[in-house]
Amino acid sequence: MKRGFTLIELMAVIVVLGIVAVIVMPTIDRFVRKAQYASYDVQIDAIIDGAKNWTVDNTNRIPDNNNETISIYLSELKNGGFVREDLINPLTDQSFSNNTLIVITKKNDGLLFAVNPE
Repeated sequence: MKRGFTLIELMAVIVVLGIVAVIVMPTIDRFVRKAQYASYDVQIDAIIDGAKNWTVDNTNRIPDNNNETISIYLSELKNGGFVREDLINPLTDQSFSNNTLIVITKKNDGLLFAVNPE
């Protein structure tokens, strides 16, 4: 009695595994991309939270009139301790640039925050 697999059986298994990989890989890639975008949104939210905390300490720099804006750089938030120094952009796997611009706009009774990464 022979032991082991024939060459045809091994080739069939390899072909089946290849087909499964071709079907599964795009799904896995899609999940990884979604996770990267979700992580990116979390990092942007952290920057916005830091900018909100910055406004509490810098009320004299906040616009007084409707639709007026000010801009600050991420480096100012980092230097003030409002955000972590090691914020990583998950889409690029690089640190967010210190030149990332945060725009604060006075709207009615509130402030709008927008992050414009380079």
